Amino acid sequence: ALALPALAHDQLREEAEWIGNLMRFYLDEEWCPLDVHAELGARITFLYYRIRQEGENEVGGIILAMSRELMAFDFTEAFVNAFEVSNKVAECLMMRQGMDVCCINPSDATLIERFESSQTSSNFS
Repeated sequence: ALALPALAHDQLREEAEWIGNLMRFYLDEEWCPLDVHAELGARITFLYYRIRQEGENEVGGIILAMSRELMAFDFTEAFVNAFEVSNKVAECLMMRQGMDVCCINPSDATLIERFESSQTSSNFS
């Protein structure tokens, strides 16, 4: 089983915000900027934080819990579903930890770098 490291409260809050913002960035970049992506990013932040606070550190468990919770989200205006989003969350968390992620395309391999670059440049605008 692949497990993410346990995090202190502040670290977990930062990681939850990071993954929610990263997913919004990814969806906006992959499709086009949509309000639903911002809503989904905020929901991912909340769910990820809660799931990890409840003690789930295993990547598969995070995927299943997030998929289950996102089933209630209205994906009508999105081009993705709960399972695609949950899997992408897991891939990104694994990449951030330096874990090998199977079957990613070149664009996915540089996603975190592009996101973090966009955050840095927007902080100086």
